[in-house]
Amino acid sequence: MLQFFFFEIRYWLKSVMLWVFTGIVALLVLLAMSTDQVTVGGAIGNTYRNAPFVVEQYYSIFWFITLLMVTAFANSAAAREFACDMNQIIFSKPIRKMDLGRFLGSVVVSTIPMLGITIGALLAPLMPWADAERFGPVVGAAHVLGILVFALPNTLFIAAIIFAIAVLTRSTVVSFLGALLLLVADIVSSVLTEKLENEKVAAMVDPFGNDAFSFLTKYWTVAERNTHALGFSGLLLWNRLLWVAVGLVIFAFACWRFSFAERAVGRGRRKSSKDADETPDAKPLVLGKAALTYGSSTRWRQLLASIRIEYRRLLKTVSFIVITCAALLNCLTALIFSARQGFGLTTKPVTYAMLTIITAFVHHGHHRFALLFRGKGWGCGFEKLPLDRGPIGKQPLGIDFVLVALQERDHRIEPRFYRICEV
Repeated sequence: MLQFFFFEIRYWLKSVMLWVFTGIVALLVLLAMSTDQVTVGGAIGNTYRNAPFVVEQYYSIFWFITLLMVTAFANSAAAREFACDMNQIIFSKPIRKMDLGRFLGSVVVSTIPMLGITIGALLAPLMPWADAERFGPVVGAAHVLGILVFALPNTLFIAAIIFAIAVLTRSTVVSFLGALLLLVADIVSSVLTEKLENEKVAAMVDPFGNDAFSFLTKYWTVAERNTHALGFSGLLLWNRLLWVAVGLVIFAFACWRFSFAERAVGRGRRKSSKDADETPDAKPLVLGKAALTYGSSTRWRQLLASIRIEYRRLLKTVSFIVITCAALLNCLTALIFSARQGFGLTTKPVTYAMLTIITAFVHHGHHRFALLFRGKGWGCGFEKLPLDRGPIGKQPLGIDFVLVALQERDHRIEPRFYRICEV
């Protein structure tokens, strides 16, 4: 157990991704605390910008931002052997069915980016644009309790779900889709619990403790928010115990269902492998000497072939599937709850309102696709090819045409939810 635990920690401490995630969280908190132009979780108000209340509130809501980070670490820990095709070798060793050390190692590593909240809070008063009068003394107990009360339990709960999905499905795509479904489920549940008259029940059913924290600090004065740090007490204690227990039950279920056995190959795969074995000796595709042409017609054929190859390849990537599903789920959730306009008023799902919501999600989806996939063509070893020789050219334009096609594909899919919600 300890060997897996320390290996997981050493493995990720050497990774750049871990420190990039920590830096992103630290930068967000630094900007949110040092300027009014950036807000996270609502306005700070009259309290100190680094007040214990503000610090703990950030720790209670930042699971929303670190969700995909936790998914990346937990999925890697659970499915690394399957991704690298090393499961047959490792499973031949005398190891237990599911080692708790690997899971706990992923939980500890996934908690490290949350420490960026403390780093950002400590650096915010030092910024030249920060107003020194809005900062009070640093209360260390708020940072420690924020980690113990919110960061660790929330990370353990999320990691247990992702770990279970990863070991049972052995698929990275399904793990990230599970994280997105967890996000959508929290949004839907938060809307439904607003109608509950019993605030204690609403606070208990929140798996991340934010509602319980808000309930217990609802009547705090500004002076109490500037000096007091909320720990394990009352409703918050029972909330944390409940959802940590739920996370451990989910992990225990994954241990019970996990099997070392190889999965049965599908009928289609068996047939294709059998046909491949019966294939006669390969023959040359071109008889005689091939004539090489470097004209404009050749370049156009190469461009069309490049578009076709890139389009098929990117459609199967984890990034495209996850981003598309995230956009569709967010768009669907926004369309369902778009009738609420505040002050008890509701609106009809008229065309202009629906199209405004859809356009916003499509616009952000275009930017995500462009930023992520523009460099994909250079991530498969193409940069090592002598592109300055021969008819290929130095710039693979096929990836650019594929980006346009993918964005249009995403644009055509999302309006279908408008018709679903309209019914």
